[in-house]
Amino acid sequence: CIHCKQLFLSQASMQHDTKYDEVLLNVAGQCGGIAPLLDTFFSFLYRKTDFFHIMAEGENMGFHDGVAEKLVLRAFRKYEAASAMARQERSAAGAAADGERLPPAAAAREAT
Repeated sequence: CIHCKQLFLSQASMQHDTKYDEVLLNVAGQCGGIAPLLDTFFSFLYRKTDFFHIMAEGENMGFHDGVAEKLVLRAFRKYEAASAMARQERSAAGAAADGERLPPAAAAREAT
């Protein structure tokens, strides 16, 4: 399916994101939590980039109204979907492993 193909491609791109893990873990540790980390990140975007600048006609910086928010939501949904898929895979793997092990009552019946 198209959604699965897009998710696969997204997951492949996630593997390349690990090169920033050390720096981001350091920042996250200094921030003391997810909410402060996000606040720090968006503060950086506000202070050092044109991320929050609404592009006016004739300008070539910033984004058209609503585009920056859509970028944030797209990134969030990308990893939300990856998390859901990983959860399903773990659940399926657990169910498969449980199927290989007999419940105690069934194991007792087979032993007799």
